[in-house]
Order: sequence, then C-alpha cells, then structure tokens
Amino acid sequence: MLVKKQSQGNTTFNDGILKSVSIKNGGILKDISSYIPFGQKTVGYNRFFRAYNNDIKISKVVVVPFESGLQDADYVECGFFREPNHPSIYKVVQCQELLDSKPMCLQLSLEKVKTKFDDRRLNESTN
Repeated sequence: MLVKKQSQGNTTFNDGILKSVSIKNGGILKDISSYIPFGQKTVGYNRFFRAYNNDIKISKVVVVPFESGLQDADYVECGFFREPNHPSIYKVVQCQELLDSKPMCLQLSLEKVKTKFDDRRLNESTN
C-alpha cells in the first residue's frame, strides 16, 4: 500500500534576509527588491555534485516566500542573522517552485560570487 510522505511541518523563513541587487561593471548599482526573509536548507549530495560536474559550485540552498519574484541569474545580497555584519553576494543558479510546501515557496540554489563589488548604491539616509 502506498502511503503519502508526511511533510516535515511548516517552512520557516527565519535564518536571514536577502535582497535582489543590480550589478554592472564590477559594482552594485541599486537594490531591485526590498528585504526578503529566507530559510536555509541543506545542499544535497546529488544536487551539489551534479552542479559541480557542470562547473557550478552551489554553496547555499535557501527558501523564500513564493511572492518574492526572484528568478534564475539574479544576484542577491544575503545577510544571515548569525553573521549580521557580513552580507555576501550570491548568484541564483536555480529557482524551483515548491508548491506542496506550507506555505508555498521558492527554493533557490545559490553560487557564491567571489568577485569583490564596489557598492555604488546611493545612501538612502541622505535623500
């Protein structure tokens, strides 16, 4: 008899915040989105090595709310709550819809960008 796999409970977005950024010519030009909360997931063995064979080094897998509007090839700036003063830039390698989770969410496979970018965003406190 087939039994439906029990879900692990509700998905949470309490590991940090990220925002989509626009990058051009070695600099971060502007924020595309406001802060989006995320939850961190484990990078699976198969996911990691299949990407690695294609010269993609997945360093994080995170879930974000379904309405976030993120897509493949976007750049995101992630800030983890346990490392509040060290945000990092990642490239979204894969964006997968998880329609059977509660709540529905997007699972993002992130590759860390090792390039140092100049922050050319305008300081919003001076406006």
